[in-house]
Amino acid sequence: MEIKLNGQVAIVTCFRSGIGEGIVKCLAASGAIVIVNHSSEHSKEAAQIILDDIFVKGEQGMLSQCDVNKEVEV
Repeated sequence: MEIKLNGQVAIVTCFRSGIGEGIVKCLAASGAIVIVNHSSEHSKEAAQIILDDIFVKGEQGMLSQCDVNKEVEV
């Protein structure tokens, strides 16, 4: 079954695991605009690499920095 998510926005907060990266790529391939959330400046480069990979395929996304373990940041 193929699901189209054109125009939908998806936020992925745990992209660094193989599963999280796969979710980012599947959502983007389905047409969603994917927000790749990273928790700190330390993880920004890894998030950008994943985002660049979906950009190469003509898919859409952006970065966000938020530590979801900290209520004040959410």
